[in-house]
Amino acid sequence: MKYNSMKSFLFTILGAFLLVGCGTNRYEEHYSVISVGDYTSSKEQPKLIEIANKKQLNSLKNNGNYILIGKSDFFDIYTPRTLAIDCAKKHGASLVALELGKGEIIEYDAIKHVSTTSTTYFYGDIQGTATTYGSTPVVVKEHMLCYPQTAYFFAKREFSNSFGVSFQLPENIPGNKDKTVRVLAVQKGSQAEKSGIKKNDIVKSINGETISSPDDVIPYIKGTKIIKTIKVSHE
Repeated sequence: MKYNSMKSFLFTILGAFLLVGCGTNRYEEHYSVISVGDYTSSKEQPKLIEIANKKQLNSLKNNGNYILIGKSDFFDIYTPRTLAIDCAKKHGASLVALELGKGEIIEYDAIKHVSTTSTTYFYGDIQGTATTYGSTPVVVKEHMLCYPQTAYFFAKREFSNSFGVSFQLPENIPGNKDKTVRVLAVQKGSQAEKSGIKKNDIVKSINGETISSPDDVIPYIKGTKIIKTIKVSHE
């Protein structure tokens, strides 16, 4: 009787541990870095945009004041939003936008405990019966409604410029000979927008000085030089 009861107790504890373990830090476990080093780490409570739509996300991505520093992709039940906030705090994000896809029912194996009893009969010098109560683990099919979810983590840009443009530098990886600097985003209503500059344009010159490598735009990114004019080519 003691053995069966203890076995049932251990299965219960194990199941609870697995559920808690899977539910902790889901965002953090799936966090992928997108940008490092050019944003201000926030010390304040991150702002949460619940179930952001495509228009909101595109607006944030094209906002010259924010930079997308990371995101978390996962397929799970509707996760508590406090986990996204905790993840944003850890990485210094000042804003987190959540995108929720269409729910999908999935099937998985679950362990259920079926109650069991057994009766033992005694004969001879001692006559009587003893009943043992316990449970037997059985694998059954369960169904759960899950959602494809993405959390986008945004931080304030460390440097910004009044011209209203931010730059996309080529990937700094071995063997990459591409030195092209492109326009990453243009702020609405800015001088850059009024000048006809658009996202993905190739930057040819700034203030009349030729831009031939990523190093040429670093002073403008850091704010040590002010942008007055930009010449680009459209593709």
